[in-house]
Amino acid sequence: MTLQRNLFWFLVAALMAGLILVAPAQPARAQAMSSCQKVMEYVDLDADGQPEALTLACQFTPGAEDRMTLYKQPGSVVPDVPWQQNIAYEEETWVFDHGAQGKASLIIIFRRDGTALVAYLYDDRDQDGKVGYEIDNGRVVVTEGNYWTARVVAPDGWWIRDGVLNYNLYITVDGDVEGMFMAEAYRNRLVTDGRPDYDINFFYRFQI
Repeated sequence: MTLQRNLFWFLVAALMAGLILVAPAQPARAQAMSSCQKVMEYVDLDADGQPEALTLACQFTPGAEDRMTLYKQPGSVVPDVPWQQNIAYEEETWVFDHGAQGKASLIIIFRRDGTALVAYLYDDRDQDGKVGYEIDNGRVVVTEGNYWTARVVAPDGWWIRDGVLNYNLYITVDGDVEGMFMAEAYRNRLVTDGRPDYDINFFYRFQI
């Protein structure tokens, strides 16, 4: 299994397990349990004096020095509050830089779809060591390919509420990634082509 696939599935697991997710309502507690520690810089993409992104110092694997940049809609980044409160889990994009090498290792685009929240995950499909993207009018445009590699849906419309993580998730995978029983037997048939290869569903009854 390549480093990119290892990193990809570590971050998928981290997303679901709450190692990256932080609770805006509980910044002190959230910061202690998260993988990101502080803001490195606020980024003003259009030179209007207001930041549209923030870069965090993180550690996604033991001993690593990582970065995560959150790109948000104009006017939605507030530098004067704890950085956790800038995270909304919808209408924003997270760009992960494993090892702080100045390139994307994974990109997650958060969107709302009706009453559900959706996360689209893009990894390195062409094996050139990075996930291709560009910034267009303050928004992240993934150029790695035409299709996401995984989609995570929270049909209840929330990822975290009152400190409780939502494990009712529908995950759809398209392409060659670890996750299926005996995947090695048919890996060469898996292509990220817009036609999902398998689904993973989690169901959990919450008592909040």
